[in-house]
Amino acid sequence: MKAILFLGMEIQGGSRDALAAAASMGYAVHVLTTNPALPRSAAAIPEAASVRYVKPLRFRDGAAEIERLRAAGIDVAAVVSFSERHVYTACLLNDALGVGAFTTAAYRRMRDKAAVRKRLEGMPNNPYYAILTDNHPSALGELEARLPLILKRPNSGGSKDVYFATDSAELAQAANRLSPSKAAPALVEEYLDGPQYLTEVLVYEGAAHLVAVIRQDVEYEGGKFIVKGYSIVRDRASPSFRSLEEAAAAIVERIGLRTGSCHLELRFVRGTWKLVEINSRLSGGFMNRFIHIATGVDTAAATLRMWLGEEPDVQPTRDRFAYARYVTADRAGRCRAVQGVEEARQAPGVEEAFMRDVAGRPLHPPRSMADRYGCVIAVGDSAEEAEARAKAAAAMIQFEWEQP
Repeated sequence: MKAILFLGMEIQGGSRDALAAAASMGYAVHVLTTNPALPRSAAAIPEAASVRYVKPLRFRDGAAEIERLRAAGIDVAAVVSFSERHVYTACLLNDALGVGAFTTAAYRRMRDKAAVRKRLEGMPNNPYYAILTDNHPSALGELEARLPLILKRPNSGGSKDVYFATDSAELAQAANRLSPSKAAPALVEEYLDGPQYLTEVLVYEGAAHLVAVIRQDVEYEGGKFIVKGYSIVRDRASPSFRSLEEAAAAIVERIGLRTGSCHLELRFVRGTWKLVEINSRLSGGFMNRFIHIATGVDTAAATLRMWLGEEPDVQPTRDRFAYARYVTADRAGRCRAVQGVEEARQAPGVEEAFMRDVAGRPLHPPRSMADRYGCVIAVGDSAEEAEARAKAAAAMIQFEWEQP
């Protein structure tokens, strides 16, 4: 029987949607996960033939699983991943199997944000950056003239290990937190002040398809930039959005991606689209559902087909205003229960309302994108109506806290 091996998966989100798509295509699905709770929740993933916990999940662990499946008479057609930590490993395993469809070299570059900046040198979309290997005051002094700045680890993701410095004291504090060294330098970038947009890109045999353009509502709280809201862009005919599509396609081409999927975050700064970052997978969380609700395109299923060497279906079947609002905690404490989810699902215009199982868990205000505990997706007759509906429904969801 033909099988697909997934590296990394969550019960909800794009990887879960892709797993269901693989099963519907007739493949047996096997999962290696770094989440120890997932095998215990296997009943919630009935499409999976097996779910095994492996940490760390390395190339040799994937290779051993392939051999185990082969010994059981199972033919692995492809290894896939929708996790940024494991996409490159999946590419290497497919190359070893002789079924590699994705551009492995491009995924190797995208793992390292400093390497991406070097690759894009000379492009107008690449902002000022520097590699900080010494947090000595003399080295920081050279950067002070360029404040405000963003400091991050080159391999950071989901807003983890990302710091915003507006003065010399914050610059020194961020540098000390990152503790740059020759082995682990810090990436320093120009702070980009302007509206931020997300582009979901699928590239097949050199042709880049911008499946969705989405405005991101970014909030700065507790020293972190967290995206709380997403609004689909329907009218992409204006000169500014045509230039965004051109910029995204040019960046992907320079990275060398000929087949694969990724997402880019860009800000419109002084008339030019500047790259905030490029990530080596489609957006996580509930973005696949959001895009499907707005456009009819299933980005997870389309990406799965590319992993299998097939051409993706990226033709929109509808065109709706949609807004996604994420739910976060405004205080720290242990959650006793969550109320209002069913009411949110019944609210006008709401298509989906998701909540993670957080009862009994300690929660806190967001420090990274992983600290968003739920999502409400709504549609409307205008972008403003969709946004208002999603925010009103999300406000219905309340955490009940255990007494200290």
